[in-house]
Amino acid sequence: MAIGTITISSGRKTAVDFTSPYHDLGRQFIVKKKEATPSPFRFLEPLSPIIWGYVALTLFLVSLVISLLNKMSPLDFHGGFIQNDHILNGDPRVTKRYLKAKKKNLEEMNFPNAMWLSIATLLQQGSQAFPRSVSGQVTSALWFLLALLVIATYTASLSASFTNSRMQREMNSIAELAMQTQVQYGALKGSSTIAFFDSSTNPVYRMISSFMKIHHTEVDSTEEGMERVREGGYAYIQGSTILQYEAQKPPCELRVVGKVFGKIRYGFALQKNSPFREELSTHITQLRERGFMDTSLQKWLNVPNGCSRDDQQENDALFRLDVAAVLGVLYIVYAGLGFSLTLLIVEWIHACATDTMRSTRLPHRPKTWMEAFQWRRKMLWHELIRDFGRRRLRISPSKPSH
Repeated sequence: MAIGTITISSGRKTAVDFTSPYHDLGRQFIVKKKEATPSPFRFLEPLSPIIWGYVALTLFLVSLVISLLNKMSPLDFHGGFIQNDHILNGDPRVTKRYLKAKKKNLEEMNFPNAMWLSIATLLQQGSQAFPRSVSGQVTSALWFLLALLVIATYTASLSASFTNSRMQREMNSIAELAMQTQVQYGALKGSSTIAFFDSSTNPVYRMISSFMKIHHTEVDSTEEGMERVREGGYAYIQGSTILQYEAQKPPCELRVVGKVFGKIRYGFALQKNSPFREELSTHITQLRERGFMDTSLQKWLNVPNGCSRDDQQENDALFRLDVAAVLGVLYIVYAGLGFSLTLLIVEWIHACATDTMRSTRLPHRPKTWMEAFQWRRKMLWHELIRDFGRRRLRISPSKPSH
């Protein structure tokens, strides 16, 4: 009787009898781990470059819209001060008090402050000022929604990458192993693995068989195969259980790669017509039903002071958020920007209607809705022109003195 990791195959059954299988497994391949080169910009990897671009673009657009709403809305800081306190209380003289109040309301939610609000939200920090108008608040709320999704995904993915993704991914399947040329691969000479590739009709397996024959990459023993793997540049194909056992041995420099393929079974080999075959098969079946075989397998696979299962298996790829995952939220944010402009129109209509309703008590107020609209538009336009002219004067070079 022969006891060991003997694969039950049709060819061997012509020479010996096999008991019922005591272990079911498949084939995988093992390679030497390649340490990843640390990147100083690894913190950017959880989001794809196009997502970073969309976040930056959306941050700029939201800040721009909030600052414009602040200037144009009669319910916001700047727009409310210029339109309400200025035109509705008459045309005040330019005094220090007026200029001080104007400057305060002008800078309350200007573009730099709106940009800071957007950045502080993305970094989960607070801000001293928030939009006062409904249109500005809607815009901010939609930006908060996008920031919440980006922050949650980024934090989870970055934490997982630092915890689990310490090795670079190279090959993750037998097909990728067959398609590459940098790493040679082989199996044990005369083994069932070689016979499996030789007899297979799968194009990938046929390619592997041809490669091993042309380059003579078969090995004479499993020890030789594992030694070549440790030297680097070589992948050894064998039964998954044997490879898992080898990968657990210190110094934990090997990893088992890919899903199990080519299912195989181990059994005890007996001489032809052996009287012990039926009895042994019965006992093996009983032991498997009681779970004894699985318990024994785990016992012998747990090498003392060996590598953890996470170290020996290929780590999952870093999850990277792409544009498809947040496209719906981006649609909502951009549609919300348009909706905020619609709310701005509603705010203007409401403010103009309020002006006409109060015209009976205050003679200087506009009498009709159109008159109120023209007054507000005129003062807002003059204020924008005045601000633009002041900025041009500030940045223009001084004239040389004669």
